[in-house]
Amino acid sequence: MIESLHFIRPLWLLAILPLIAYAIWYIFLQGNNKKQNDFIDKHLAQYVLDKAPEEDNLKWLKSVLITISTLLAILALSGPSWEKLPQPVLKQSDVMILLLDLSTSMNSQDIPPSRLTRAKQKIADILDKRSDKQTALIAYAADAYVVTPITDDIKTIVTHLPNLNSNAIRTQGSRIDRAINKANELFKQTSTRQGHVLAITDSLILNSNTEEAIKSLRSAGHRLSILAVASKAGGPIPKSSETQSGKGFITDSNNNIVLSKLDAKTLSKATQLGNGVYREIATNEADIQALLSLNGGTNTKDLSTDKITDQWKDMGAYLSILLLPALLLCFRRGVFFVLPLCFLVLSQPTEANDAFDWKNLFLNKEQQAYKNFKNENYEAAAEDFSTPAWQASSQYKLKNYAGSLSNWDSNTSDGLYNR
Repeated sequence: MIESLHFIRPLWLLAILPLIAYAIWYIFLQGNNKKQNDFIDKHLAQYVLDKAPEEDNLKWLKSVLITISTLLAILALSGPSWEKLPQPVLKQSDVMILLLDLSTSMNSQDIPPSRLTRAKQKIADILDKRSDKQTALIAYAADAYVVTPITDDIKTIVTHLPNLNSNAIRTQGSRIDRAINKANELFKQTSTRQGHVLAITDSLILNSNTEEAIKSLRSAGHRLSILAVASKAGGPIPKSSETQSGKGFITDSNNNIVLSKLDAKTLSKATQLGNGVYREIATNEADIQALLSLNGGTNTKDLSTDKITDQWKDMGAYLSILLLPALLLCFRRGVFFVLPLCFLVLSQPTEANDAFDWKNLFLNKEQQAYKNFKNENYEAAAEDFSTPAWQASSQYKLKNYAGSLSNWDSNTSDGLYNR
């Protein structure tokens, strides 16, 4: 405990210096009083001095109580702590980023009506089951692009699905490593500790770049799963996203039609490297249930209940209880003893100018604002939130679009997207 002891607000310890000065002054004053007492009889002191000398033991008691109560108040204000609080990681325990492959091979029709169409249907099913959970969507081919950042507004992601096709990305390829790195960046921006990346693809090249990206993702505490959208028999690859006959198929150097087949071995190896789940697309929901099981298992529970954050437990409130004995003297003439207590109460780092509210004893302003937001009391939420992003969201719900616009930070991807 001693090794981990520190002070959350250490600057308050500087207040000990005036206390030391007071103690020195008091000792010096008592020394002068003692000299006076040597020359003046006690029964004459009340007429000669401003105040009659009190009993020595009562003087000693007062000085000790003043010093101790003031010292305790200073220590309580400085926020002594030696224990971290277990904090639930709200919402971030179930963050999923979907990677959608938009390479030309996804236009193959071996999975009717086409691989890409079925992939988008599966994404829609996944989003429907995740309801208001935090999700992001990244599309990739030769490069990766964030379609929607991490959000709980599932409807926004759904509205983008119809517009996603292989023509949306000019440079073709299948650089899943870039998509994984992009997902890792989104996790870092939102401080997500354990996220789940789900790639919906028909193939990947497990080279050094891909392996490095997967290892980097896993070392950050995240998982990579894959939903394979291809058949073992394979199918030809149309030259464009319009799969009607007469458009032609991609051929090799010998003018033979290229067949894109399922490479289950490589895809499965990638998920093993990413500590995830590999599933092939199914006509029912068995594939989705298996892939979503990672986001509803014991991993999520551990995150939401046992995760230790950097928030330290402030023991100052418990230390201030030791000041209560000094209150007993306030029923006499010793009102001065209560001054450290009044100073402690008035100097707490809360919303000091607000009227006292019992809610402040149990929830801080941000927690109250979040509760109001969830209860659709957006006006109160917008007033209580100190975080600009939450203020912007509350104002958006109130249809105060100008206010919402001004609170989104244009220097971040989330801010630009929401603006």
